[in-house]
Amino acid sequence: MAIKGLHHIHLAVQDLSGGIAFAQDFGLHIVDTIGPRTYLRGLGRHPYLVVLEQGTHSAFTGLSFEVESAADLDNAIMRHGAGAIRHLGGPGGGVAVDLRDPNGFTISLVHGVAERTPDPLPPSLLLNQGYDKPRIGNTQEKSPLGPPPVIRLGHVGIYVQDWQASDAWYRDVLGLIPSDLIHVGDENIKVGGFYRLNRGDEFVDHHVVGMFGLPGKQGLHHLSLEVPNSEAQFMAHRWLTQRQRNEVWGVGRHPLGSHVFDVWKDPNGFRYETFSDTDLLNATAPAGLHAIQHMEMDLWSDRDVQNYFA
Repeated sequence: MAIKGLHHIHLAVQDLSGGIAFAQDFGLHIVDTIGPRTYLRGLGRHPYLVVLEQGTHSAFTGLSFEVESAADLDNAIMRHGAGAIRHLGGPGGGVAVDLRDPNGFTISLVHGVAERTPDPLPPSLLLNQGYDKPRIGNTQEKSPLGPPPVIRLGHVGIYVQDWQASDAWYRDVLGLIPSDLIHVGDENIKVGGFYRLNRGDEFVDHHVVGMFGLPGKQGLHHLSLEVPNSEAQFMAHRWLTQRQRNEVWGVGRHPLGSHVFDVWKDPNGFRYETFSDTDLLNATAPAGLHAIQHMEMDLWSDRDVQNYFA
């Protein structure tokens, strides 16, 4: 199955207006409202990244991956028992099939959604570092104070109840490959992992799915939206603080994947993350293996890791 990347995430929210207002503060833009669903986009090619739907309670209701061709949809039906091909009702049209992972999550494969023309991004930073100082005679480009310039939905973190079954499903059905695996005690007892796309020689993000098997937890841990650089994240952090949004973790750098991150919680309890500067790997990179007792959440701080999962 030729997966190109994440396309969008679908969330049911009890407080729809609050969820929309937060998403806008987080750099997302309303595309359309169709029935109970509001479609929100970033600056990149996808016509929407997040779908918020009014619900009686807040819940993670679906994750959609983009595939290369309609043949991938047929393959998912024949080989993996996906549902019948259905038409997507959102901006850009397209079709999809639905799968169920071992946790009961709806995982959709989408194809044929019309792309939009990406918006321009802010100018890249030119950094003077160590002995290499290319910015001579010019001042640094200043990032505006405001919502982050969100480009795309890069990855999600999910809680799973049966980690072994989930590990096998995401590898066998979606074709993902592990970048790093986390064990507790015996190396054979895995409790977490980060999985990337298998695009052969093409270099891809360190992970598209992070999976954690923690007792009593199931569902979405966070959704992560790419922004151009850490400068944009620090400016957005200041903006979100001024907007009195609920901070989960300040701007930091993850050891696994190396990306800079910043996590906030919306009024419905969903964690939204910005990320930048992630590692890029191709299919030949071996998986790392790490003991959970030696894990750090943030190379730049000593904050209690429990804050990240609270």
